[in-house]
Amino acid sequence: MTPDSLQIWILQALEAAGAVASGVVSARRMSVPDEAHAWITAGNAAGMSYIKEHLTLREDPENVMPGVRSILCAAFPYDVKSPPSPPPAIAGYAMGEDYHVRVRRVLEIVAKQLNEHIACRWRVCVDTAPLPERHLAVQAGLGFIGTNTCLIVPGVGPNVVLGELLVDLEITPTDPAPRSCAQCNRCIRDCPGGALSKDGHLDARRCLSYWTTAAKEAPPPELRSVGGGRFFGCETCVAICPHVGPKYNCDFYEQTVAAVQIPAFWKQPPWRDAVFAAAPAWRLARNQAWSLEHIPW
Repeated sequence: MTPDSLQIWILQALEAAGAVASGVVSARRMSVPDEAHAWITAGNAAGMSYIKEHLTLREDPENVMPGVRSILCAAFPYDVKSPPSPPPAIAGYAMGEDYHVRVRRVLEIVAKQLNEHIACRWRVCVDTAPLPERHLAVQAGLGFIGTNTCLIVPGVGPNVVLGELLVDLEITPTDPAPRSCAQCNRCIRDCPGGALSKDGHLDARRCLSYWTTAAKEAPPPELRSVGGGRFFGCETCVAICPHVGPKYNCDFYEQTVAAVQIPAFWKQPPWRDAVFAAAPAWRLARNQAWSLEHIPW
């Protein structure tokens, strides 16, 4: 197969697997922009020390897979509750099977199908490897980075999760996507913690998603009071985005859990089993106590 025919095949395979956007970028060394260093130095990463520790690793895909020549990027959709619906207690991406597991399984199937046509080495990455996922997705043409700092896929919105398939094959790259954020500033205006700025930066110290999914300590009092019953994650900046497109009736991300009432949380084994794989029990228990303090009955 030629680099051109490989591109055509892989894009068709990813679409058939449920991707709403996909593309190819050549694996090459990238320089970390000065603004990334400045963002970390300013403390915007909060307690996520791994971001600073892995920053130089993210410069070269060879650190993730030696011999990699092409990176296949894919975006898969999830549902969000748009205003005026109240914010959900659990973010849409967590309502169902852990997306890390789901996306990995789908991309591994595509990789094995690729191996039936041509011998190659590959590695699947979903969020946990030191790769600049959003940057790669933009370079591969999947979408653009919005003011909410999320990748926005045209016609779909920022309500997507990402995955990458690294291969040691030369595949023709797809064209980068132009930036076309509406810059309506709704995400800045409606962010409960005031974490977003007009320069497109996010301060994790003010982000409810950080405090409910990644932080080891409890959020400061001023953020607890604006939690609005959020228990795991926050997607206000996603749901409010005017780029959110029509709902997708696809098999990829079937919602397996109905809306969860916080007091009944422990009676919801499908959701519990899915999220416990991604979050320690102590963090969920802490978040439940915090949410119960502020949830409207």
